Amino acid sequence: IFDIFRRSKMSRVESRSKHERSISPSRTRNRRENSRSRRDAESSRSRRRDEESSRSRRREERSRSRRDRSSSRSRRRHRSNSRASRSRSGDRGERHRKRKSSRSGWDIADEPDPNDQIDPNVAAAQKALQEEQDRRVKCRIYIGNIFYDVSENDVASIFGAFGAIRTLDMSKDPLSGRHKGYCFIEYMEPSSAETAVNSMNGFSLAGRPIKVGRPNAGSGFTNTPSSNALPSGEISITAAMKSPFVQPQGNTSIYVGNVDLSIKADAISQIFSPFGDILSCEMMADTDGTGKQHRGYGFIQFTSETIAKSAISAMDGFELAGRPLR
Repeated sequence: IFDIFRRSKMSRVESRSKHERSISPSRTRNRRENSRSRRDAESSRSRRRDEESSRSRRREERSRSRRDRSSSRSRRRHRSNSRASRSRSGDRGERHRKRKSSRSGWDIADEPDPNDQIDPNVAAAQKALQEEQDRRVKCRIYIGNIFYDVSENDVASIFGAFGAIRTLDMSKDPLSGRHKGYCFIEYMEPSSAETAVNSMNGFSLAGRPIKVGRPNAGSGFTNTPSSNALPSGEISITAAMKSPFVQPQGNTSIYVGNVDLSIKADAISQIFSPFGDILSCEMMADTDGTGKQHRGYGFIQFTSETIAKSAISAMDGFELAGRPLR
């Protein structure tokens, strides 16, 4: 029995060893292949890690290079601004020293250098220029409280009676196109400006007392009446008295505006005649020079101030040809 058991056991061992010997080459081959694949995978991961680290280093180098270039440009710009600032500061300081020197003479020696003397011709020219500037200032006058329907040509025709006008500046509103109710006139001679100020200040122009004086940047205008100024309502120039804008003493003239262009002066005179005797009725002619059409406004002169006031109170807002009179 023992022998039988031993033989059977030995046969099993032999059969197992045969089986192991038969599968051993394929198992070894598989192990080698698996080991090779693991090595290849590890090598591939290592290469990817190396490539990623290399890309990261390159990105960092590019970023550092950009920062260095930006910093370099900032330093150059700062140095350039600093030099320009120092240059401007030096120029300002030099200009300040020159102004202070010319104003107070703080850095000039007790005995001036003959080479620094001003040329007599230059001094004479400067003096003549200053005198001309002072003279032109005396030729200027300010005119305020001007009625809006009074044009620049009307003002020039009235104030041109006092002398030749060099310039007439009447500011206008860019939106409405109307003037702002004031203007500046420069005469050729100071005496003309003085006569205009003394004669026309407070005079009634188109029913409104105008303000005539000397221009002043602080208060708009100044007016210093002279002892030989004419009474309000009178001027010594006959041509100015003939102007339709000049209202005679006593306020006997009235202004009529917003008149239809088809209505003539005769019709206006007939409409206002029931209030009293009319000395004159003039409608302002258009600027085309033909005189065939008026500008929509005019002036009526009555014999007394009472009649004029009655006409104003009754006819202001009266509708004529579909338009309310003013």
